[in-house]
Amino acid sequence: MGSIARVVAPYRGLPRGIYALSIARAVNSLGSFVFPFSTILFTAKLGMSNERAGLFLLVASVGEIAGMLLGGRLADWFPRKAVYVLFASASAALLLPCALGQSAMIPWLLVASRACGGAAEPANAAMVVDLTTPKTRPSAYALVYLGINVGFAIGPTIGGLLYAEHLALVFIGDAITTLAAMLIVIVMVRGTRPEQASASVPPLDPARVDEQPDTAGIFSALAKRPRLVAFAVVSIAYSFVYGQHVFALPIQVDTIFGERGPAVYGMLMSANAVAVLALTAPATAFARRATPLSSIAVAGLFYAVGFGMIGAIVWLPAFVVSTALWTVGEILQSTQQGVYLANHTPASHRGRFNAILPLVMRSGYAFGPWVAGRYIDALGVRALWPVLFAVAVAGALGMTILARADRAHAEVMR
Repeated sequence: MGSIARVVAPYRGLPRGIYALSIARAVNSLGSFVFPFSTILFTAKLGMSNERAGLFLLVASVGEIAGMLLGGRLADWFPRKAVYVLFASASAALLLPCALGQSAMIPWLLVASRACGGAAEPANAAMVVDLTTPKTRPSAYALVYLGINVGFAIGPTIGGLLYAEHLALVFIGDAITTLAAMLIVIVMVRGTRPEQASASVPPLDPARVDEQPDTAGIFSALAKRPRLVAFAVVSIAYSFVYGQHVFALPIQVDTIFGERGPAVYGMLMSANAVAVLALTAPATAFARRATPLSSIAVAGLFYAVGFGMIGAIVWLPAFVVSTALWTVGEILQSTQQGVYLANHTPASHRGRFNAILPLVMRSGYAFGPWVAGRYIDALGVRALWPVLFAVAVAGALGMTILARADRAHAEVMR
């Protein structure tokens, strides 16, 4: 019982809505059957060429970006929950006709569904910020992150089994879990309005000076927060390194283990899921004793060691150790970057900032496979890992410099 108490201790005393949002994220992730398997769906099931499938995936990504930008703006105009419910229900509704098997329409319906899902995301993220304070955000973001990973630890396995013989259930199941998550939010999460969120920030609290409402436009508001912009830019290095676990790591594993490569890679991804579930609570406890930027700087060091060692190992247990190390970096970065964004985003711009800044931060993940692929073609996959070590260390150094700038700023504001 004592060990269970230690695990749940970081998550006690949070607002009821945060528990509901974490459960909703878990349910939504549990039903993520469609988009993780989009490539297989387009090529193996719908008979598309690789080129045409890639084009539709590109269009879907562009649609998701456009949706996020639209949803972020609407979340700063209208009640967050209403915006989320509108687009989440539309995303689910667009999946249901796909179950009828009209193959010509399926790709376009999925593009539209993904765009609506992207539009729902900033409102969902803004609700987490609205319901928390700087003191409760580290635990709140960790719990939401844990919920997402609980769902993803199970959902893709179910989806993979359904794809073989029950394709219609893939679309129906994804839609049902999306609607179930939405229902949880409707019933259990207190609705917040942009003007209420702005009014709830104490004007004289020095810890929340960067959350004060701002009447400026999005780009003017960002220009007033150069440290936040710098944080988003430095985060590109982190997403570039982290993204190699889905691109360069399977190539490396396949090179070493041959025919066993896919099985070994699948085992490492399972180890990653187990590590997330086991290590999120202790990582959260550590983060509560440090600042978000300090925690993210430490994450960069875990990335550096975890990914950097891959080029020098051939023993399977060493790959498991590597996975555990970079997973700690993933946990610290994923939970604390949301905290930092929330603490430095004006309450009047929470929707828009939660749309634009994550797009910048994730660009390393988006372009990483292309850059790494060209490098691997030229010099081989083993030559990539020292580069990732250097990029991660540079990112950690950048976060350390930003942490010092934050401390200096805080001293001036006192």
